Amino acid sequence: MQQEIKETALKDIEGTPLILDIRSNQDYLNLHLKQPHIHIPAANLDIPSFLKTTPIKEHQHLYLLSQTGASSQIVAKRFLKAGFQNVVNIQGGILKSKTDGIATQMHEAWHFKRVFYFSAGVLIFIGVLLALFMHQNFYLIPLGVGFFLILQSIVGKTLFSPFFKRK
Repeated sequence: MQQEIKETALKDIEGTPLILDIRSNQDYLNLHLKQPHIHIPAANLDIPSFLKTTPIKEHQHLYLLSQTGASSQIVAKRFLKAGFQNVVNIQGGILKSKTDGIATQMHEAWHFKRVFYFSAGVLIFIGVLLALFMHQNFYLIPLGVGFFLILQSIVGKTLFSPFFKRK
């Protein structure tokens, strides 16, 4: 039948294990393993195609990773039904793996405020380029504002916040 392993065993596996992360794209961007792995959301996973296109050795195990271990349990049953017996569910998923000390990394998403500042800055720079053809001195104000907006989006902090603190 199906094997199950604990998260701590994942870091102790010798060699390079074949890990399939089946979480959604959003969950994957928020947190994923540092070690080599494949990411295919469960909704997009076509098991026969995966087995044909992924080089799996005869006695190699396929480790399934989900958020908490529940979804990977379901997908593991689909692999068994398709005739692939060397499937291992990672109990507790990536959330338990992280607390057990398995190396993970987070993707830093840009928040709305940063996207707004960046977009505004780009638009101002475009305005500067257009203004250069109209009048030479017009570009100084939007150039300064655009520079600070783009800088704020990259740094992630409002550069003028010390001037607007409530006392």
